[in-house]
Amino acid sequence: MQKLSAQRPFKPLEVDLVIESLIQKEGPGLSALATEKGTAIYSEQRGVTALDNQTAIEAKSHFRMASISKHVTAFSLYKLIETRKITLNQTIGKYFPKLPSRVQQITIAQLLQHSSGILDYENLLPSTQREQILDADILPYLETTDSLYFTPGTKFRYSNTGYCLLALIIEQVSGLPYPQFVKNHIFTPIGLTDALIYQANASIPDRAYGYHPEGSVFHFADQSITSATKGDGGVYFSSNDFHQWARHIGKTYLSDASFKPWFLKNSIRVIGQIRYSMGLFYYQDKLGNLYCFHSGESTGFNNIMYIDVTRDLIVSIFSNRDDAVVSRPFEDIMLRVDKNKLKKSYIQEPLFDWLSKVYTNEPMVVSH
Repeated sequence: MQKLSAQRPFKPLEVDLVIESLIQKEGPGLSALATEKGTAIYSEQRGVTALDNQTAIEAKSHFRMASISKHVTAFSLYKLIETRKITLNQTIGKYFPKLPSRVQQITIAQLLQHSSGILDYENLLPSTQREQILDADILPYLETTDSLYFTPGTKFRYSNTGYCLLALIIEQVSGLPYPQFVKNHIFTPIGLTDALIYQANASIPDRAYGYHPEGSVFHFADQSITSATKGDGGVYFSSNDFHQWARHIGKTYLSDASFKPWFLKNSIRVIGQIRYSMGLFYYQDKLGNLYCFHSGESTGFNNIMYIDVTRDLIVSIFSNRDDAVVSRPFEDIMLRVDKNKLKKSYIQEPLFDWLSKVYTNEPMVVSH
């Protein structure tokens, strides 16, 4: 564990005690990491990656990111935009000609922004479904109905379906399997040798397995029928991996004089001052400072991340248990390292809880 400088006092023990009160050392746990300008200002890992071998969680342990994966899908797509192999205003019928004509008119931009109105694939699966589905497996369900939640482009509604389709589009345009494209164009160029997109039977270094708590018992819950889709949630990052990647996009893209205006322009309002672009929720203050955040919820895993682009401050907590245990320590860390600007300014409840409502399309509240 490392402390902040004297100019920015921080008492790690206070957060440590919170984590210790929530996590048993011998049970599924979490990895918390905060960095500023590439230096750790708080790091704490507690719990084990798997109950059967009792391997302690470390900052190098790999967790399934769930919906935090979406910005990796978005930046993968941006690689194709940069090389002019694809444009945001293209309609998806070019790639999925069997979809109903109304659905074919959805644009790539609308998939990216969660403004497509496309149906949630999870709600289309039959109750008898037992076999895990992959991204391409959602297509037959979408091909049977021309229903949409609303006219595309008119509002925000969070959609896993859209990001599965984006991964399939990346495969079609690049000619590579999505995991290979991400490895070649996203991870390897910045030295992330262990980060990956999940595939069945993949070898995942220092892998954390997911669990579901029920009372004092933890049930193995690493996979579900929807946990093998890639575009909407298939990334495995360690805390170390993620901070290296997040710093890269902060400095290379989100601070860039040409990319940042593009990022802001190609966004959609979620509620209040909160907007969404490129797989990231964000708000921009009056001085132009950019704050990005997202969480991920999947069977066996809950995660949350935050990037203060201007300060080069990154906070993340990844957990291999799906009981929202990340919420309280995240709020405590944010209160100390960033004065919880987001909560004070806009969101009036724990960020993890607020984001959970976004994903299930429940009513959200922010200050204006």
